Formats: sequence, C-alpha cells, structure tokens
Amino acid sequence: MQALALKGVVRARELRTTFSSADGKRAGDLLGRDFTAPAPNPVWVIDFTYVRTWVGFVCVAFVLDVFARRIINVDETTGGRGSPRGRHRSQMSAVASALARRALAGDSRPA
Repeated sequence: MQALALKGVVRARELRTTFSSADGKRAGDLLGRDFTAPAPNPVWVIDFTYVRTWVGFVCVAFVLDVFARRIINVDETTGGRGSPRGRHRSQMSAVASALARRALAGDSRPA
C-alpha cells in the first residue's frame, strides 16, 4: 500500500472515557487496600467500565461481594458516554438491584 500511496480508512474518532476531576483529587480509599471480609455481604465494591458497541458506548457497572469474590449484579446504561451523571446512574442502579436481589434471597444487607 505504501508503494501505491494508499491509506486505510479511519472511521473511529479518538474517544476519551476517563476524565480527571478539575481539582485533581481522587476518591478516598475506604478499604485501605484490604480486600478481605469476615463474612458474606459486609463489604461490597463497585467497578465500572465502558464497552464499545456497534451503536456507541455502554457503561457497565459491576457489584462484587469481597468475601465471595463474585459478581452480585451487573447493570448497563447507554448514552452516558463519559458523563458522570450516566455513570453514577448505572452504579446506583447496580447497587439497588444487588440489594433487592440479596433481600429476596434472604441474605442480610451490607453494613
């Protein structure tokens, strides 16, 4: 292709999904990097990531039980594309669904 001066088509724009806060501060480390728990449910952590799909990006939030080391619930939100509001909505929805699921199963809620 170089010999013929041909170039491939670039369809994707560069998209930045991680934005630092204006003051440069990060969220506090509430666990002190200690990812252990004495029993199921007292310590849950949440993580999120962006997944590129054919129609755009999806924010996927995961709620994990630290003791069981398993995913309790997953929630996805479309259309946020880097917006803190969309990301926050997905995280809170994932936590609310996890709490409801554990309540239906008869498990205690996290402290």
